[in-house]
Amino acid sequence: MIRRSWLVLKLWSFNWQTRAVAAKALGQLGDLRAVKPLVRALGDGRSKTVQEAAAEALGALGDPRAVGPLVRALGDDSNVVREAAARALAALGEPALAPLVRALANKGRDIRRAAAEALGALGDSRAVEFLIGALGDGQRSVRTAAAAALGAVGDTRAAEPLIRALGDPDPDVRRAAAKGLGPLGEGRLAEAVTTALSGQTRHWATLDDPRAMEPLARALGEGDGDVRRAAAKALGALRDPGAVDPLVRALADGDWAVARAAAEALAALGEPALQPLIGALGGEDPRVRDLAATGLGALADRRAVAPLVRALGDKDDSVRHAAAEALGALRDPAAADPLVQALGDSEWRVRLVSAKALGALRDTRAVEPLILALADSNEDFLGAVAEALGVLGERSLAKAVAAALSGQPSATAVLGDPGAVEPLVSALAGIASVRRVAVEALDAIGEGPLVEAVLAALGGQPAAAAALGDPRAVGPLVSALGAREWHVRRAAAEALQCLYRSDGIDEGTKARILTVRAKMAEPHGDSESSQSGCSIRIHSDYGIGADL
Repeated sequence: MIRRSWLVLKLWSFNWQTRAVAAKALGQLGDLRAVKPLVRALGDGRSKTVQEAAAEALGALGDPRAVGPLVRALGDDSNVVREAAARALAALGEPALAPLVRALANKGRDIRRAAAEALGALGDSRAVEFLIGALGDGQRSVRTAAAAALGAVGDTRAAEPLIRALGDPDPDVRRAAAKGLGPLGEGRLAEAVTTALSGQTRHWATLDDPRAMEPLARALGEGDGDVRRAAAKALGALRDPGAVDPLVRALADGDWAVARAAAEALAALGEPALQPLIGALGGEDPRVRDLAATGLGALADRRAVAPLVRALGDKDDSVRHAAAEALGALRDPAAADPLVQALGDSEWRVRLVSAKALGALRDTRAVEPLILALADSNEDFLGAVAEALGVLGERSLAKAVAAALSGQPSATAVLGDPGAVEPLVSALAGIASVRRVAVEALDAIGEGPLVEAVLAALGGQPAAAAALGDPRAVGPLVSALGAREWHVRRAAAEALQCLYRSDGIDEGTKARILTVRAKMAEPHGDSESSQSGCSIRIHSDYGIGADL
């Protein structure tokens, strides 16, 4: 009696160490009359050590009257006090269950977390459903504690929720969920998912459980950049058709690496991804269309050809580039003509990849358009054209023309192939450096008169081309209709009209000239009349060629 009273008195000492020792001793004494003074000591605002000792003493006494004060102590600003209160509540057993469950809904984050920890220590399976609900808490520390608690309780009802938690955006939650799944017999699946999300591709072989799809899909939408990218790759390895929708959504991910990984994963899924990718190819976001085209190319399904051909006309050059590249990968002959048209794309990268695609198709119909494309001024594109012609069996010609246009005079010695003339003549309408090389090459193979006629026509003497009467002059003149300088465009239009009226031009050549009549009729400057002698009507509003 005297000892208990003496210890209670010591709880009021000015010395914190004395108060802490007294609280601990009262717990060991086992006298329930010490509960009230210990509850007061639990609220000691002067020392966290005293509060910790009081919580432990209350747990040792095991009196249900301590449950309420201990639950409130779960919200203390000291982690030491919170942990001591949680241990004490677990020691109190069943009387603490309902208050702890209610504490899971407390507004205080620390109280919810400590309540979950206490329930895990309590080990009562009746708390499982409430802990499962806490896996959806907005605070990661609460979710981590709930996952750990479910593992500690060891109830099989927690298996599926913990599997879903493997896709949590927070790594601590994922680790706690994986650890909790071990005792439930799901360690292999947990390891496969967690290691896959860490980017360790060697574990993809163990991703043979369809239940892995859900946590991976969740991580794809909620994790950080590295986790989302790893999730996309892992979903591709899992090859579950259920992953198509989340992967399609990931094509719009703000992280390019994640979006690219999603496109690759969709290609790995095969046929189930075909229609979703075709749908994405018609979306509003050009980056999504770009990646959809890439995915369709990797899918190797010929049903993708038609939508990819349509994408060659996309207003975004990156989409056209991806579509051309994909068509080359599919190697379907139906893509030959559209790819030939793409050789005239305004963006050189699209022209380049179209040339490569035509080479991949190995369709001989592409030979002539590729030869004509050698008049282009872009060196990278010329290299791709030459490579494609080499694949198609036109290697010597491609090498000679490409070399001539890149300024290598030695190449003119092997330009004996008549097919080399037209691209060189077309180059006469190109930029100055290319035009100079083309002139030299054509002179070297005896085409001086043709060169002189074309250059004279472009210089303002349109009758020169008509006098020559060579249909091969049409190519460079048509190309010159797109020149930047208005006077060159006007000269080309005048020369084409003179050629059209020339007696030496056959009907096929005249028909070719008529195909560009609209361009000839565009405005080409402010001149009111022509000095060519061809009686061509020229006006700043109506252009040239209106009377063809």
